Amino acid sequence: MASTFGDYFDVSAKTKPGLVGPVLLRGRDLKVANHPLVFVGPYATGPVYGTDPAEGTQYTELVLDTAHPTNATYPINNTEYVEWNWRQGIAKGWSYCVGFQIDGPTFSETFTANVPPG
Repeated sequence: MASTFGDYFDVSAKTKPGLVGPVLLRGRDLKVANHPLVFVGPYATGPVYGTDPAEGTQYTELVLDTAHPTNATYPINNTEYVEWNWRQGIAKGWSYCVGFQIDGPTFSETFTANVPPG
């Protein structure tokens, strides 16, 4: 969904049952300098990037608190994974090429995504 700030996306992730410790998510445009992903809503945290009139305070980090999981689950191979939903955005002028870093107490992962416009 578009706003005066840029584009927002409703996103979800699943975590294995019993995952211990916080999970930290960050992201940025890989081709345009100073274009971090921003997060709004209950899991958004970290440095404040700005404020969107429609979405509220924008943060540059997202934390999933596995000690307080959501009630939503998602079945994968006969196992009920915890489902987390949030809204993330990126400012106008982005390249549609985004990199993510996800860190937990025992892991660190990076991945990229090419997000087509529209």
